Amino acid sequence: MKERPGSSLHTDAQPLMSVGIDIGTTSTHLVFSLLTLTNRSLSTQIPHMVVSERQVIYQSPIYFTPLQAEGVIDATGVKGIFEEEYAKAGVNAGDIACGAVIITGETARLRNAREVLHEISNLAGDFVAASAGPLLESVFAARGSGAAQYSHETGKTVCNIDIGGGTTNVATFKDGHLIEASCLRIGSRCIRLSAEGRIVECSQSGKYLLSRFPAASEDDVSLPLLGRFIAEIICRFVDYSQSEETDEFHHDCLLMGNRLSLENPIDQFWLSGGVAELIKGEMSDPLRFGDLGYFLAGGMKDAMEERSLPFHIPDSPIRATVLGAGSHSLQLSGCTVSLSEERLPIKGLPIVRPFASGNGPPIDGSPSQFHARLKACISSYASELEPVAIVLDCIEDINYAQLRLWADALAFALQETELPEPYVLIMPGDAAMALGQLLRGRLNDRAIITLDGLNLEIGDYIDIGRPLGASGTIPVTLKSLIFSK
Repeated sequence: MKERPGSSLHTDAQPLMSVGIDIGTTSTHLVFSLLTLTNRSLSTQIPHMVVSERQVIYQSPIYFTPLQAEGVIDATGVKGIFEEEYAKAGVNAGDIACGAVIITGETARLRNAREVLHEISNLAGDFVAASAGPLLESVFAARGSGAAQYSHETGKTVCNIDIGGGTTNVATFKDGHLIEASCLRIGSRCIRLSAEGRIVECSQSGKYLLSRFPAASEDDVSLPLLGRFIAEIICRFVDYSQSEETDEFHHDCLLMGNRLSLENPIDQFWLSGGVAELIKGEMSDPLRFGDLGYFLAGGMKDAMEERSLPFHIPDSPIRATVLGAGSHSLQLSGCTVSLSEERLPIKGLPIVRPFASGNGPPIDGSPSQFHARLKACISSYASELEPVAIVLDCIEDINYAQLRLWADALAFALQETELPEPYVLIMPGDAAMALGQLLRGRLNDRAIITLDGLNLEIGDYIDIGRPLGASGTIPVTLKSLIFSK
C-alpha cells in the first residue's frame, strides 16, 4: 500500500485464537490457530481490519471417528477426544474467539449429528460456528489446502478436489473468488474391506458403484481396477474437456447439491483429503485402514496423469478441511457499522436476499418497488418468529437522499411484518452506519444492527460476535446448518 504524504499506516494488531474441529466419516481431529488482526488503513482513514497472519499453534493427532455399534456417532467418545486435546494444548473454551465445528462427509447424515454438536458445545467458546453442509465443506477444504489463496495470487482458475472417507468435495475458484462447488457421496470408506481384501460392507453409494462395475461377483473384484473405475467417475465429474453426460452424476446415491457447470476451463487441480495424503505418501500395507483408500489413491493419480490434468498436492492435505474451518470461516465488518451491542452475540441468523437475481426484476430505485419486494420476503419468515439477516444487494453507490427514501420504505416494511428484533441488515459499501442512524430515527427504540464489508459468497446462516477490542470490528461467521436426511 502506498502512503500519502503526511499519512502513516496503523500498526496496531490484535491476536485471536481460532479452532477448527472436523468430525468426519473416517477421521476426527482439531487445529488451534493464532490469527493476527491488523488495521490496514492509513491513520487518516476509517480503520479496515483484516486477518493478516495465521499461525498454527497446535494440531491434534488424527483419530478414527468413534462410532457406536449401530453406526451412529459416539458423542461421548468424541467429546472425550476433544476434552483431552484441549487439555494437552492448554486451551480453555473461553480462549476461543472464532472458528468452526463441522460434521463432514457421511457423518453429517447420521441421525445424531445435532446431538453430537450439542454435546461438545461447551468446548466451542463464545463464537464458533457449528456447520455440516457439503457445500461449505467444499469451500473450507479449498481454503485450507491453499487452493483459493493460490487462485487469488495467480489469477488462475483452480479446482480443489477433497476426497475423504465418505464424500468427494469439489470447489472451483477464479481470481480467488468461488465460482461453484458440489459434492459426491464417493469416498474411501464407501466400500469396506476385510484384512484379506474382501468386500465386507458397502454404503448405499458403494453398492451403487459396485453395480456399475463390470465384475462377475464381489469375490471377483480387482481392487486396483475398482479404485481406478471410481477415480474415473470423479475425473469425469470435474474435467470439463472430457466430461460425458451420464446418469451416474445425477443419481441420488452419488450427487449432493448441483452438478458442476464445467463452463470454466481449469488451469490447475489441487488434491486434498485423506486420499490425497495416500497419493503423496507411501503405505506398505494397502489394507491397513480396511477401506478402498489405497486403491482409490492409485487410481486417482493414474487417471489424472492419463488425462494430462495438471494437479498439485499441498502439505498435509488430510488437514485441509479443519484448517479451512478454523481460519477461513471468519469475516470482519468494519467500523462503519451501527449496532445494538447488548443483543450480541447472535447465532444462527438465516440470511435472506430479496434482491438477488432470480427473485424478481432488477430494482429500479423506486421506494414502492423496494418496499414491496422486501415486505414479501420478510413476511415469509415472520410467521416463524425469528430474526433474519436481510442482505440489501440493491443499496450500492447511492447518495444520501436515496438512502433516506429507502430507509423510509425499510422502516415501514419492518414494522408492518412485525419481524422480531434485532433487525439485522447487511449492505455493500460503507454506508451501514448512515443507514443505521436513519433507521433509528424512524424506529425509535428498536434494536438495529447494520453491517457492511462482508463477502457473502456462501452461507445459509451467520453468527455475529461482540466487537473486538478498541477497533470495534465485528466478527461474523458464515455457515451452513444443512444436515442431510
